[in-house]
Amino acid sequence: MSFKIPILYIGATGYIGGSALQAILAHPKANTFEITALVRSEAKAKVLESALGIKTVIGSIQDHAFLTENVEKADVVIQQANADDMEVTKAVLAGLKRKFEKTGKKPILIHTSGTGILIDNARGEYASPTITSDLDAAAIEKISAIYRHAVDLLVSSADVEGYATTYIAVPGIVYGRPKGPLFDDAEPIANTQTVVVPRYTEAIAQRGRPGIVGKGANIWAYVHVDDNADAYVRVLDAALYDPARISHGREGFFFVESSEHSAYELVKLIAEALVELGVITDAEPDVYTAEERLKYFGSEVIVSIFFANARCTADRIRKELGWAPKHTTEDFVQHIKEDVEVALKKLKAQ
Repeated sequence: MSFKIPILYIGATGYIGGSALQAILAHPKANTFEITALVRSEAKAKVLESALGIKTVIGSIQDHAFLTENVEKADVVIQQANADDMEVTKAVLAGLKRKFEKTGKKPILIHTSGTGILIDNARGEYASPTITSDLDAAAIEKISAIYRHAVDLLVSSADVEGYATTYIAVPGIVYGRPKGPLFDDAEPIANTQTVVVPRYTEAIAQRGRPGIVGKGANIWAYVHVDDNADAYVRVLDAALYDPARISHGREGFFFVESSEHSAYELVKLIAEALVELGVITDAEPDVYTAEERLKYFGSEVIVSIFFANARCTADRIRKELGWAPKHTTEDFVQHIKEDVEVALKKLKAQ
């Protein structure tokens, strides 16, 4: 029997995780992968096994001993769920370290972060002139935002210490409706949307008019879900078959972005879709009051994130792995309309 590479997949039923998993299973050498997905329920395990032909293990990643035990069995760990949780990440790293200490073989970790590590305190008032390149490792290490980044630095330190080879995917706001067996059923097993568009859609629909904070001038990086999935495939492929080609550890941060858009632009696009659907009558945003910010976003912390700048360029993955996103700004406009329709259906169902 030929050797298969044991891969532990954390987050197989998530929006990012499910789409990336399907793309990885389409890799030309996927028959040499032995993928085990960590899932929380027997029902999800059965669907993953039947739909994708992969193995599963049932348990919670909050059971840190269980997580460490399963990480230790893998040569590759792909972490896409609760990846900003410090204790979960420590449990993953503990498993990687045990693997190395027992076998002398350095395991691979592909960790998921997000461009939220770049947020400032613009609160919609301005578009930041600062655009961070992932080729600037020193700038990334100096990022002061507490959101996620302490976890990222812990991950890269495992590489520096020498017991794992680490890569960190840092996608912008991911948009678009993923397709495939995990997403196509009437009741899909995987999440069909990320949080941003549904959150705005719900706020606008309930308020009856779009709103912004400040001028809505702040800018975030965006990437289509399929282009994001392709980025994970390329990182995995290089890590396994051409490691000299790809940076890791301190330099192993890979922004994933294909375009950038202001909060005002996004909110207005969502509002225009809602006007077309007959939900509201005016697509021009006005400014939220303090009471409305709390009502529709839950806290000023969430407001600060949604109306912050997070600007970057995915230079490293383009340069090292030839990643070239297929979806354009024009696609962004079209897919946001589709995302709004999906979000609205869920809102009506509730």
